[in-house]
Amino acid sequence: MNLPLDWPMYESPESARQARLCQHLRDLDEWHRTACAPYGAIARKQFARSAEGLSALPWLAVRLFKQHRWCSVPEQDLIRELTSSGTTGARLSRVVLDRDTAARQQRVLVKTLETVLGPSRRPLGLIETPPVVAAVQVATVQVGASSKLVEETRMPATSARQAGGQGVSLFGRTLERLLKAPGEIDTAAWDRLLTQAGEGPLTLFGFTDQIWLLVKTLKKQNQRLQASPQTVLLHTGGWKKLQDEAVSPESFREALSVYLGVSRVHDFYGMAEQTGSVFLACPEGHFHVSAYNHVIIRDPLTWKELPPGKTGLVQVMSALPTSYPGHSLLTEDLGYVVADDHCACGWRGRHFGIQGRIPAVENRGCSNV
Repeated sequence: MNLPLDWPMYESPESARQARLCQHLRDLDEWHRTACAPYGAIARKQFARSAEGLSALPWLAVRLFKQHRWCSVPEQDLIRELTSSGTTGARLSRVVLDRDTAARQQRVLVKTLETVLGPSRRPLGLIETPPVVAAVQVATVQVGASSKLVEETRMPATSARQAGGQGVSLFGRTLERLLKAPGEIDTAAWDRLLTQAGEGPLTLFGFTDQIWLLVKTLKKQNQRLQASPQTVLLHTGGWKKLQDEAVSPESFREALSVYLGVSRVHDFYGMAEQTGSVFLACPEGHFHVSAYNHVIIRDPLTWKELPPGKTGLVQVMSALPTSYPGHSLLTEDLGYVVADDHCACGWRGRHFGIQGRIPAVENRGCSNV
């Protein structure tokens, strides 16, 4: 399907963004109804065709990706399969990608992260353990609006955790793994990273719980690192473990400033089932909907869309996946819409918050794979 890749990410008002996205998601729904028989059966039986906008489109419960393998293209067109699970012994979510979907996801991920990283590639430090980093390579492409990205990734990442590192590696001029083991900094790798940056900025990336484990170790050892000025740290997943320790986003960012010397910190919300379609947090701490995705909050009893400020189940929508019906998913996360437009950060469009998982649901964030 032909998806324009020049839509402005956070500049359009919410009404214009939804109008532009709605027709494409309707076309995507029709594609998957025809190409994926199980999805078509659910859509026909559970949802009536309607012209009422994005909220009327069908959705799949995200847990169905642990129970079935969903595919909308011929098997010979697939180039990789992502898996994600939460706990040892848990069933895996399986997400299949063809070349077109993988390339589309990659391009939109780059457009999203360029918002905070800019178009230039920087030295990249992965706050990860060696087995994960071993699967991640620095792609031999350049980012930026005028650059041509690869049509498919250089390595067939098999887990969402590896795929996360691979996606961010598009912004890496060089790459260093920064952990010898969970919570243990590799000081030689850190020094190499600083040398590579010189007076310039770094990009640091890791999963939230791994970064917090490092911070706790540094604090225990009375050790402080100092990143170069204008370094940006990106992180995702793993908040459940920090909430169990009563760590707030504010105290997390404060600790990063003290023990890593980083003040520019951006969380992002996403999942293996919608790889590439991430919701980036602005400096105000709100997750923002981009030109290529959408969020709806639903009442868990009536399934009706809730107004801003009301907490319910988070439904995520993405214009990207054609190889599998992952364009409209009902998650097991609780959240709320803050507002449409009018964020103090200056980004336009819908922005929202996440409050955690519904009770009695396993902690299956993408970092736990």
